[in-house]
Amino acid sequence: MTVTRDAVAAVLASSPLNELELRGPGVHLHLRRSGDAIVDVAASADVITAPGVGQFLLRHPLQDSPLASAGTRVVAGQVIALLQVGPLLRPMLAPAAGVAGAPLAAEASLVGYGTALLCFHPDAGEP
Repeated sequence: MTVTRDAVAAVLASSPLNELELRGPGVHLHLRRSGDAIVDVAASADVITAPGVGQFLLRHPLQDSPLASAGTRVVAGQVIALLQVGPLLRPMLAPAAGVAGAPLAAEASLVGYGTALLCFHPDAGEP
């Protein structure tokens, strides 16, 4: 059975909920009630994918704090996550100025090429 975005939006509209977010492999749906309208919050986000196979890290192994927590403002080229391949730490960079979004993959999980890892919300007018 396939469920469409419109079907989920209709359920949200008829429920007492104000917001609904669903995440899964290759799927991110984030809907929010705005007055009488349902706004697709995730539509304004880009998805950053894994550039290869490795272990997805939100923080450097020698640091306690994340490189860029969800909601953190970042500049273009800033390291926002890492992909660990053996002893190599491959930086994942913010593609533009904006706000780091929620992770779509679990911290320290093994990911493959093209796996959706992070949401990224570029500033208006950015590519």
